Amino acid sequence: MKIFYNKYHVGFPIHIYSFEILKDNAEFVFYNVDLIKINEIIIAFGDENITLKVDSADEVVKCKLDISNVGNDSFKPAVYSCVAEDKEYLLSDFSDTFTISNPDSVYSLGFERYLYTNVLSRAFKSPRNEIKYIAKRNPHFWTCTCGNYNLNSFDECKTCGKNQSALFSIKVPVELEADKTIINVKLYKSTMIWLFLVIFMQLGYQSFYGTFLFENQSINTFFPVFNRFIIPSVLLVSNLAIVFSIMYYKKTLKLVSLTIFYGILAYINILSIIAFTNTAYMLLILIGLNLMVLGIFRFNFRYKKRDMLSVVMLVLVFLSSIFMTYQWSNYTENDLIINPNGGVRINVDTDLEEYIIPDRLNNIDVTEVYFSLNNDYQITDLTIGKNVENIYMYSTAVLLHLENVYVDPENTNFYVEDNILYTSDHQIYLVPIAITSLTVNTETIKAGEFRDLYYLEELIIGPNVRIISYEAFSNNISLQSVTFANNSIVEFIGEGAFYNCQRLESISLPESLTGLGVGVFENCNNLTYLSTPFIGQEREITDVHSESSDVLTFMFGSRTYLDSNLIPNALETLIIYDIDRIHNVTFYNANYVKNIILPDTMVSMGIRSFYGCESLETFIIPEDVTIIRESAFEKSGIVTITIPDSVVYVDNNAFKDCDDLTTVIYDGNLDDLVISSVGNDALIDILDALS
Repeated sequence: MKIFYNKYHVGFPIHIYSFEILKDNAEFVFYNVDLIKINEIIIAFGDENITLKVDSADEVVKCKLDISNVGNDSFKPAVYSCVAEDKEYLLSDFSDTFTISNPDSVYSLGFERYLYTNVLSRAFKSPRNEIKYIAKRNPHFWTCTCGNYNLNSFDECKTCGKNQSALFSIKVPVELEADKTIINVKLYKSTMIWLFLVIFMQLGYQSFYGTFLFENQSINTFFPVFNRFIIPSVLLVSNLAIVFSIMYYKKTLKLVSLTIFYGILAYINILSIIAFTNTAYMLLILIGLNLMVLGIFRFNFRYKKRDMLSVVMLVLVFLSSIFMTYQWSNYTENDLIINPNGGVRINVDTDLEEYIIPDRLNNIDVTEVYFSLNNDYQITDLTIGKNVENIYMYSTAVLLHLENVYVDPENTNFYVEDNILYTSDHQIYLVPIAITSLTVNTETIKAGEFRDLYYLEELIIGPNVRIISYEAFSNNISLQSVTFANNSIVEFIGEGAFYNCQRLESISLPESLTGLGVGVFENCNNLTYLSTPFIGQEREITDVHSESSDVLTFMFGSRTYLDSNLIPNALETLIIYDIDRIHNVTFYNANYVKNIILPDTMVSMGIRSFYGCESLETFIIPEDVTIIRESAFEKSGIVTITIPDSVVYVDNNAFKDCDDLTTVIYDGNLDDLVISSVGNDALIDILDALS
């Protein structure tokens, strides 16, 4: 076991540094204080004084002693006297002593121990774990970082060889750094907690309420996911790295992590300036981060740390906050939606009479515009921005005062001709409500495309139109004239296509028509003349669950003949020109229709075909019809009827309760005509008179 001596006798030529027993030998290490020649050293060992011959002027003197004959080795050996340069020195004559204290471990420091070990390990190019103690010196000795103490006369440590002058020329401000480190660690730990709270609040809000401020339909694409998850994660990691680098005095790591940390803060702020609307989902976290920057600056200002980086960040935060406030107040009026394609949709809410759809909002193309039915717009002049691709509204009546439409010359999606907005492929897209005449020539007229044109009077359906969809021209209350091209190819007119066109009096449907939706002319109460190739849904019944689809009420809103009240009272003339038959109850209770003209191609009329047609006074049965079926004209107002010679049979009640019947024109031989005696008295009486 090695024993160290820490009592130092001032002025005595030598100092015993250590003593160690090695088997039967004892090894002494002495320090030659004044570097003079030592002749001998007398050691008190137990009850004996033992003389060690030295004869050396070295700084460190090592001596070995055979202790096998020493009677008691339990005593700690001590120097009794010495002879130096032939002069004897008794230790008892040197009463002025001091005790050499044990060196302080670097672990007695706080986080600044990492600064201390880092600086010295770099200076002496030695491993950091070799710096175990704090180097100190006083007027008599100095303590090395290896833990060894050396006399002041020694230029180098006798254990590790560090140079005294070099060692103590290195100034490590551990006390100052201790305070700074504690402050900075506290600062960035607080920042870490704040970051967690801000990120948690941001994600929590979005989990329950969706995007913030503006609806963002692209929030789960790469860029928003990167901003919402990756960026905050990197921010947290860089903040953790800052704390670690401060605690362990890692300069490079601190520089890198601070650069990343403040770089991300700058990125988020700059991004909010140049793309506020597209990144509004990060507004909560941006506000939180900017508050954090203000907190850091206040902290640094308090401790007089006014570095340029903090000032730059403060200026950026200030500018970002001003711009963010402006953008927020400006764009919240528009109720924006960010589309997955990156464009922005504006839900317009304005009181302006002249409204220009902007090209861009905060560096994002405005590609879509929505006009709500719930807003009372005063827009008379609408200008379409150059990036607009779609305009959504229920009908033009949403823009009740719209008179003129304009398009930015750079817009490649739309153009205006005769004050009507067309798509680039020449399809009508928007018609101002003030327009009075309209020609449509697109293959398909979309559902509701031209509804609510309150001032439209004249409509021309061009030769290219094939489909007229659901409610295409509904509620055009001023519409008086509908003209189909001579070579029209219209195949289908959808349900309610001309619903509530209250001033429409006359219309002729084209022969190309093959199908109709229910209620095509529902609520067209002033319709007096209707020419159509067929009655009902189509020329022949296809619905096996229906008694008959070719009932007149079908065109006015009902699939059942019993709803005859839907047939306009104004309807006087009805011409059907391209079918060969009508089925049961086709004109049932068409009370106000005076003229019904069927085509010469007709071969069959169903049961109760004209039942209750009280205003029908004159009727000509087509020449190829062979049977007048049961109750065909029952309770009708028929006065004069022409029956061709093709008719050979009149069924029961065909002319029952036809009290006004006075004239029957029959071109055939009465002997060939069979008339049921049931309910046909009026017809029989007139024919008997003729015979």
